[in-house]
Amino acid sequence: MVEVADSTIETDRNIKIPLYAETGIIEVWLVDLNAECIEVYRQSTANGYERVQKLLRSHYLSIQVFPHTTIGVNEVLGM
Repeated sequence: MVEVADSTIETDRNIKIPLYAETGIIEVWLVDLNAECIEVYRQSTANGYERVQKLLRSHYLSIQVFPHTTIGVNEVLGM
């Protein structure tokens, strides 16, 4: 699941992300356009996600179900 936010970041982070975890979505990317970063949420439980990473433009991320595939945060955010 990928959420892209500019003005709704707090709603996405505090309301939507916990709902995704509760329903068993194993991985969520929250693309924060204003902060130019991606928050990656993994290992869902009924109480939220156990692993959260904040990745900046210079970082790369992988998709949990395709661990050998990497994507640059720059590519997701655009130049």
